[in-house]
Amino acid sequence: MAEGGGIETTSDNLVYFINRDEEQRRFNELLDAIHGSPLPVLAYHGVAGAGKSWLVEKFQQELIERGKSLGQDFPFARIDFSTDSAGSAFVQDYETALTRIRRKLGRDILFPHFDLACGYMAYHRGEVTKPSPLQSAKSKLAGQAVAHSGSAGAGAVIEPIFAPFLVNHVFQFVGAKFTKSQLRKQIDQWFDSEDAKHLSSMDDQKILPTLPQRLALDLNKSLPKRADRQCRAVVSLDTFETFDRGEERNADKWVREFCGALD
Repeated sequence: MAEGGGIETTSDNLVYFINRDEEQRRFNELLDAIHGSPLPVLAYHGVAGAGKSWLVEKFQQELIERGKSLGQDFPFARIDFSTDSAGSAFVQDYETALTRIRRKLGRDILFPHFDLACGYMAYHRGEVTKPSPLQSAKSKLAGQAVAHSGSAGAGAVIEPIFAPFLVNHVFQFVGAKFTKSQLRKQIDQWFDSEDAKHLSSMDDQKILPTLPQRLALDLNKSLPKRADRQCRAVVSLDTFETFDRGEERNADKWVREFCGALD
């Protein structure tokens, strides 16, 4: 799924997919769970080559079909922790992994708590003028807003009279992606909060451990409702066994915190 939303096309080879009926039944059972039902983490394990990743592809295909029937994309994010691919970055740096999940779920979902925290982290690291390509557009916007929030220091509460000047300044950097009215609304939302005051007193290393809970909080509030269904999005973590190897052992704490904070 690209940042703009929409699940990526699955492999044409899925036409040869057979069996795994029980696994597919359980997956669809959770997708159709009524509101208020518990949604446990669904884990599939097996030796290398048993077809776990192909099963995830099959699930992804199911979500594409459901999205078509609903007339909108079913939010889906997939991360592969395999050290044979780009997964090493996700294993070693959970900020990167969480940012990936945030981007994959699409731009139509709001992440005010997560994006503002990333903006403050970027400011503290001096990455505002040269933001990481992994950052979402709104994370970059938050970094710019924090950096130019007034002489009182980064994170100062934006007074109404000053907000238009900040919007004009930030618009020079991100105008291609946002209108000025959108910028004003987003800036007002970020800085008219106790969260901004709290973040302004923290450095990037103190903010980092709060990211799993922040992402979960935003998802709980912003994911689109599905009538009387409990499941509103799917996050797939492939090759999770990487966390049981060598130096990576027990590095999955952030995953447990993220999953535990989801409704």
